[in-house]
Amino acid sequence: YLAETDGTMLVEDGKSTFDSDAGRTVSEFWKTFYDEKLSPNEASTDDAMSAGTTAMQLAGPWAIPSYADTVDVGFMPVPTSDGRETPTTFADSKSVSMFTACKNQGTAWEFLKFST
Repeated sequence: YLAETDGTMLVEDGKSTFDSDAGRTVSEFWKTFYDEKLSPNEASTDDAMSAGTTAMQLAGPWAIPSYADTVDVGFMPVPTSDGRETPTTFADSKSVSMFTACKNQGTAWEFLKFST
């Protein structure tokens, strides 16, 4: 959704933005990946890229070492329904943390809020 809409957040001012024409376009676009068997349709506990059951993984550079022995890794922008390339990215901030030993917790907290 971010790539399709050039960075529109899912929620703005406490309201969803994805119940829109752009949101429906994204949903239909990604639905075709499953309808056309371009993405795995089953629940899987293995790594679909290494197993050869999917051709694409939305991941960051941290994933490269996990594919070193199994996949010839390449890079591409996140697909959009109209094929345009977009520089839009997103933070996967569920793993952000601040240690209790941090000497500048207030500043660190402000930075974490800003960056996520």
